Amino acid sequence: MQLHVLSHPVFFPEEISLVLRFFEAGLDYFHIRKPHWTSKDMSAFIHAIPVAYRNRLVLHSHHYNVPKYDLGYIHFNPFGPATYDKMRWRCQKSIQLNNLYELGALDQRIDLVLFGPVFNSTRQEETRSTRYFGEDIKNFISENHLEFDLIALGGVKASNIAFCHELGFSGVAVMTEIWETYLQSGVLQAENTFRQIQNECNRIRYDFDVQEG
Repeated sequence: MQLHVLSHPVFFPEEISLVLRFFEAGLDYFHIRKPHWTSKDMSAFIHAIPVAYRNRLVLHSHHYNVPKYDLGYIHFNPFGPATYDKMRWRCQKSIQLNNLYELGALDQRIDLVLFGPVFNSTRQEETRSTRYFGEDIKNFISENHLEFDLIALGGVKASNIAFCHELGFSGVAVMTEIWETYLQSGVLQAENTFRQIQNECNRIRYDFDVQEG
């Protein structure tokens, strides 16, 4: 299972050091989602990330930095005015969708899709989303040969990652579970939460490799 972490919209003083710890521990991709950042803010963050990890960065804005710094993905609004031009860029492309109709009509040039919410919230009683029922998603994935990575988003935590795998997702994306932990309990607890999630992803990945082998 791929593991993606989305940034909090607000920058924290310890965010870069925490992200580096995530990368050192094996994080697959970190999404920089800072809607109020200037170009200077974005450049400063990128420069603070070692070159070895920059191909694991996904930019949700200031996309011109992706080819400039050889970053991982551009993530954009599929219905935005500049979508057509960006689809022609020679880099990996990511979008977020929230219904099966859009997923079925997806442009084949997309490499990665964040899809959800799969669960309602990490801070509420664990339930499946009222919008997406497991069987609907599972049937869609099994009936269609997906040419892109489909990543579960929304309410993901260590205890429900196995369910995402059962549905057919190729990975999970986490935001609230980690950053709310950071805000309430600090860096060490946030890192522990990340490692619990990562360990579950690694366990599923290992079990799958054994079965395939």
